[in-house]
Amino acid sequence: MEQGRKLDQLRDQVMSADGLEEKVEGIPPSVNQRHLIDKILARYSAEHVVYRELMQNADDASAQGVQILFTTDSPVKTDEPNLKGKCTRLIIKNNGIPFRPEDWARLKSIAEGNPDEQKIGAFGVGFYSLFSICENPFVSSGQHCMGFFFKGDQLYTRRGQLQDEEVTPWTSILMDMRQPITIPEMTGFAKFLTCSLGFTANLREISVFVDDHRVFHILKRTDEPRPMAIDHKQIFTSSVPDGIFALGSVSIQKVQLEVERFVPPTFTSSLMSAFMPKALLGTSSDTNGAPLTFEKASTFLRVVTGVLKVSVSKELEREMERSTKKKPPKQTKFQLVFTGREELDVSENTNIVFQDLVPYPEQGRIYIGFPTHQTTGCCSHMAARFIPTVERESIDFADRYIGKWNRELLVMGGLLCRVVYNDEMEQIRKLYKELVGNEELVDNEKLLEEDKASGTDITPRTWLRRRAFHALQSFTFKPSTPSSIVSQDQGFYFYEMARSDMQVMTSHGIQPLLKTRSLSSEDPGSAASELINKFIKSIPLVSISPYATADAPLQKLKTEKKLKPFGIRDVFQELESRSLTIDEMIICMKWWINVHENASVGYTNAETKELLSLPQTRQNFLRTAIFTYKDGTPMQLAAVSSFINPKLIPVDMPLPQNVLPFEISCQFQHSALKTHFGWSELQVLDWVRHVFSNPELETSPKFAEKVLSVVSKSLTTQAKPNQDIIINLLKEKRCIPTKRGMKYPTEAYFPTVKLFEDLPIMILEHPRATSETMLLSLGVRKHVELQLIFDRLVSQGNWSHIELVKYLASVQNMLSTKELHRLQETAIFPKVEDMANDETPANGKAAKEAAPETPSPAKSTPQRYRAKELYAPLVELKNLKLPTIKWESKWKPASEETKFLEVLGLRNYPTLAILLNQASDAKKSQADRNQSLKYFIDNFDKYYREFYNPMTAIEAFIPCRDGRYSKPSECFGNAEAAVLGFKVIHTELSAVRDKLGVREDPDSPQLLKAFLGNIQTDPEKAKDVFNYMASRISLGQSTWNQLQDVEFIPVKDSRTTAKETNTITLMRPTECYFLSKDAQNDFHKELFVFIDFGDVANTFLRCCGVKNEPTTLELAQMMVRNPQLYWKLSGGGENYLNVLRQIANQFYQIKRNRPLIDKMRTAKILVGYRQLEPDGSKTSDKTATFEYCL
Repeated sequence: MEQGRKLDQLRDQVMSADGLEEKVEGIPPSVNQRHLIDKILARYSAEHVVYRELMQNADDASAQGVQILFTTDSPVKTDEPNLKGKCTRLIIKNNGIPFRPEDWARLKSIAEGNPDEQKIGAFGVGFYSLFSICENPFVSSGQHCMGFFFKGDQLYTRRGQLQDEEVTPWTSILMDMRQPITIPEMTGFAKFLTCSLGFTANLREISVFVDDHRVFHILKRTDEPRPMAIDHKQIFTSSVPDGIFALGSVSIQKVQLEVERFVPPTFTSSLMSAFMPKALLGTSSDTNGAPLTFEKASTFLRVVTGVLKVSVSKELEREMERSTKKKPPKQTKFQLVFTGREELDVSENTNIVFQDLVPYPEQGRIYIGFPTHQTTGCCSHMAARFIPTVERESIDFADRYIGKWNRELLVMGGLLCRVVYNDEMEQIRKLYKELVGNEELVDNEKLLEEDKASGTDITPRTWLRRRAFHALQSFTFKPSTPSSIVSQDQGFYFYEMARSDMQVMTSHGIQPLLKTRSLSSEDPGSAASELINKFIKSIPLVSISPYATADAPLQKLKTEKKLKPFGIRDVFQELESRSLTIDEMIICMKWWINVHENASVGYTNAETKELLSLPQTRQNFLRTAIFTYKDGTPMQLAAVSSFINPKLIPVDMPLPQNVLPFEISCQFQHSALKTHFGWSELQVLDWVRHVFSNPELETSPKFAEKVLSVVSKSLTTQAKPNQDIIINLLKEKRCIPTKRGMKYPTEAYFPTVKLFEDLPIMILEHPRATSETMLLSLGVRKHVELQLIFDRLVSQGNWSHIELVKYLASVQNMLSTKELHRLQETAIFPKVEDMANDETPANGKAAKEAAPETPSPAKSTPQRYRAKELYAPLVELKNLKLPTIKWESKWKPASEETKFLEVLGLRNYPTLAILLNQASDAKKSQADRNQSLKYFIDNFDKYYREFYNPMTAIEAFIPCRDGRYSKPSECFGNAEAAVLGFKVIHTELSAVRDKLGVREDPDSPQLLKAFLGNIQTDPEKAKDVFNYMASRISLGQSTWNQLQDVEFIPVKDSRTTAKETNTITLMRPTECYFLSKDAQNDFHKELFVFIDFGDVANTFLRCCGVKNEPTTLELAQMMVRNPQLYWKLSGGGENYLNVLRQIANQFYQIKRNRPLIDKMRTAKILVGYRQLEPDGSKTSDKTATFEYCL
């Protein structure tokens, strides 16, 4: 407030004195200066433009400090600044060099910039930005002051001089607001001021006051610059293509910025004060002594300064002077801000005021004194003598000469970025060598795990890798805005200005891109990338994990072909440089398989895809791939031709030298080894050939048994020729362990052979591991020769047939066909003796089949039979009195002995012929016959269904209800069929009628034959027959047609004489009619035959042709045959006339019967009549009578 009052007094003195008024120069008097200034400022408008221009002037004046003082409209003084109040006055002060006379002269001249080519100002309109907010600015500097004021539309100045005691070291500019303005939002304003201090040459401190309360303060501290050596071996050229600029020297300077920002007291800030670190939140007193809460923060960065020598042509110098009102400088600077990883790690850069000053990971901005809208394309701010457009927010590329100047500066920007990047890489390289060392072989998996660490777990190597990756991302150029020329030019010359290859951080520290390989980025988690990291240890790799935040830099390097993707040639290089361990070789082989199987999905580079298609590529891989056994013995993959299948060949057995070690092959699918390496599975034949020469095969029972076990498992899977070779090889060796030593296979016997003690019985520790089939193929004997058995056992007579069967059953698979046939035809087995004499059927062939004749044995020895002559000793077969084998042990139908006896011919059941013969044999007792029938029924589905045909069976074995036996085709299930003489199956067999093939009823031919053969004259019996025939109504029309003309209906003829009463006459169905209850035509009963056998029987008779009444034709025939009788029986008169009328109405039915018509013409069938008048009476009420005659 005190400073404002002094300036007020000074301004009042100057403006009220009668001093000389001077009109502002640079504009013709006829021009409206107020409107012109407004128009210029309209193009020159930008946020904080007033502060930017005045701070730029302060920096040009070598000021180290700037103060910005806001005075608000608050009526009373408060303990805290009113940041929401309206600003009525603004004072900006700097402690730079006081104005010189030439400065005062330029100040009152519009568009006359600073002629000093080292100064930023170019157009002479920066100061006049004050008129955007105030009307009458007042300037005090050194011993002089100047006030501005308008008279009408013209701008004037009035100067004054200060007394010695009034002179201060500050240049002050007083601005009373035209209209009260809002105090800038302090967070954004603090960010602006912080950025403004980034590239200032002299300015070190800025303070902001509101009503004498300091609300913001920033202090810039700098170290001594460190010169950066420009190695011309690395720098391609230090001058730009057109020679305007040449890089003279480069230095780097560490900068620290410390800020204090007033934090208005709120509930939130109270909580923050309770929990935030004291280093970030504190209390201090402002100039009024009031305690205020301040937020403190600091950041570190590096400012790189390149000194450029300038050499321009006369033409360019002239054009630039015309445009900028000053000549190009002989020397200029190009600066950039680079914030390394270490600065970020130690900075409190989370504070919002540093967001724009430290752009990483976003793009920086171009500074022309202060920041513009133009981005740099990389993560560094840049400051240089770029010539902007009038509004100073963008770089001018439109003007031919200025655009050339600006683009040449961009070339130097790309060069300077490369110098800084190379310097950073060199610093990291030295530290890496010191802290990590030079590693020839690097464990990439361990490296990736280290990269995941955080906090105190970070190793020096991880810290250096992150620092290098940070630098790479910082100088990876992205499209800049609003003009992309900036990033295009700088990014291009970042690479082109360098003589040597670009350095990057790899798995082996800092390495040139030429030696570095990148893993596939299409699938960062791919199996191929993971495998490469496990076995590639000598080739510098850029791994996926540490580049998770640097995808764009890597992709850009790969897109521009500067970073080569890892390919198959790199694998060859690795393999040629060293031999791998077994574990590494496993990983290498997995990679080889993975690349082949995934080559079509796009994650192998084009070169690798092309090489994979060449046949020699696999040969080169196998040739260069060498691994070392644990004992140090090397092995080349090219020497491998096969691998073992542990399911077939044990891994601890001797193997050929060309077999891949199992500890490697066990990690892969066999199909992959075949497809991608050209190897095949070690064949058992080749392995047998290998062990064939091993002496242990004939000396070590344990080794020999193991060989036999291996061969046994796989022999059946071998081709037949290979099986024969293996068998023949082993036959030549004493490879069978026996209780009498090692024997040739043909000399040994199986342990099951126990008949003789002096045989060389095979002894195996694990007998189940060796198949009998293989041993038999080798010639090992499973049974004693049959002749030997006969010689030693059978010839002696007193031997057990049961023990013999047990032995033969155990070796039955070994018996030849000839030996089996001999056993089948040899009488070896006795039968059960307590059998009846009539147990065998005696009827011809069946009897011979059941019990063939055999010679009677001697009384001293039991008679023996062939197996096919006997039956199994089952109870049900014994009940059938069949000859059964004598078997003292318990009979087990599923035992091997039983099965072997069946092979020899022993019967388990009688044949169908034998069984039916027994069931139909009249000589057998009824109980025996029924027993045979029951066995047949019980075992029908099991044994006989396939062979039994009831229609062709000739045996009468089915019991019927009348006590007789019948063939299946001659008896029936319907009891009513008995009325026609058919046999009916016994009621106890009704449930199995279908199984026995007995039909329910006879078929049509049988029924018709029986019916015609059993015509009944007794009406009651005939009715029973007719009732049964009615149940067969579906016999068919052909059957009914045959019965129409058969006389089978017994009728008592009512037309007979008295003597013939009760005479039964057989009538045809066509001669009979059904008796009706209708009395109208009762006289027909005297003329025709009417019958009634009941409703059921009538149904059958109706099908045979019996009708309900005579037809018109039949009436006409009867009338012609005897008209008088018909007249008589009908009662004549109207009754007879009614019949004639019926014939007349249906004449169409008989008119084609010419014989009948002819008879009707001659017969007296017509009726004549006459009318009889009543006697003596002619009155009309008397009815006349008629007289009829034929």
